[in-house]
Amino acid sequence: MRRVFPVLLSAALLCFLTVSQARSDSDEVGELKNVQKLKGLAKPELVKVMKGFCAALGKKCDFCHVKGDFSSDDKDNKRTARMMLDLVDTLNEKFFTDPKEARATCYMCHRGDEKPVFAP
Repeated sequence: MRRVFPVLLSAALLCFLTVSQARSDSDEVGELKNVQKLKGLAKPELVKVMKGFCAALGKKCDFCHVKGDFSSDDKDNKRTARMMLDLVDTLNEKFFTDPKEARATCYMCHRGDEKPVFAP
């Protein structure tokens, strides 16, 4: 009996940790609301992508998002960003088929500015 108890205790602890980890992983995705174009990303990856958008446009989160309500679609810039994601996806599918090639990104046109920067 003394040998069985530590094994059972270890097994119970392992099950608890596995279930806890599974819950926290699903919570990271589950708590994200109204994600339409970047579905399937865990919260840390989504935050990383969003920070890339901020850098590419030289803006902060509230440029596209309502402060305190990231899921809101009340800002036109958020709807425009979704269209821009479609544009970048189309460019990459049509012209950058080799994964080793450079890929189209927001920065490619915006270069840290709200409006795309083009040479005359």
